[in-house]
Formats: sequence, C-alpha cells, structure tokens
Amino acid sequence: MKTNNNILFVCLGNICRSPMAEAMMRTYLSDYKQLKDIAVDSAGLQQFHAGDAPDPRTMEVLRRNQISTSHQARVISANDFSHFKYIFTMDNNIHNEVLRRKPSDSICEVKLFRDFDPKPADHQVADPYYGTITDFENCFSILERCCLSFIEFLKTQ
Repeated sequence: MKTNNNILFVCLGNICRSPMAEAMMRTYLSDYKQLKDIAVDSAGLQQFHAGDAPDPRTMEVLRRNQISTSHQARVISANDFSHFKYIFTMDNNIHNEVLRRKPSDSICEVKLFRDFDPKPADHQVADPYYGTITDFENCFSILERCCLSFIEFLKTQ
C-alpha cells in the first residue's frame, strides 16, 4: 500500500549515493512538521553489498555535515514499487533498470533525482565509489541541492 509521499533512493550497490541521499533527506525532512511522516529509504540494484554499512567515505562526509545513519545496504524489491510514491535514481543506467523492473500496475513515480537540481550540469549523480573523498563531497553537494529542491516541491503539494 502506498503511504503518503514515501521516498526511495536507488543506486548500484547501496553504499554510496543512495544511502547518502537517504540520510540527508531524512535529516532535512525532520525540520518540517508537515513532512515528518514521510518514510525514506534506499536500495541498490545489485546484491554484492547487501547487509553492508555505507562506504566509509560516505560516512565521513555525512559525519562532517552532522548527519548520521545506521543504514545497511539492501536490494530493491517488488514491494518497493507499491510502498514508495517516489523512486529516485542516481544515473541513467540505474533509471532504465528500475523502469524495466517496475510492475505495469505500479503508480510510483520513477525519476532521476538530479532532475530536482536547481543547477544541473548533468542529469546524473556520478558514482564516487572509485574516486576520492573529494568526489564524495561533490556528491554530497549535488544531493543537498536536490533534497532541498524536492522538499520545496513537497511543501507545495
């Protein structure tokens, strides 16, 4: 059953981009009483990190920004398409695969999260996994803009 405006973030392994976005969105939503009942989660397409904590660099960037998480990686499931109203993907490949897996009767909205970026240079959130801490910091900046923009969108609904 779809509940409110529940949000799911999806990336490849669910240890970098999507758990970072999940933790950020949950933290930012807590500032808005009218939005506090929105469930926020994240998942990956692949199970190679299932059960793992986020990448240490994800945790470091979140910690530096006073955001905490106790997330454990998981794989997107069929139930996610009925529980979440919004499924946000991090790049075109993830987006296309999520759309392929979406049941034909699902009314969830699958969108590239970067579509909410007020300063889009690209419609993808680059995967920082093979990069440096700077790549994770850049990812945080992009996700922060998108989270805050999406919250403004929700406030008008």
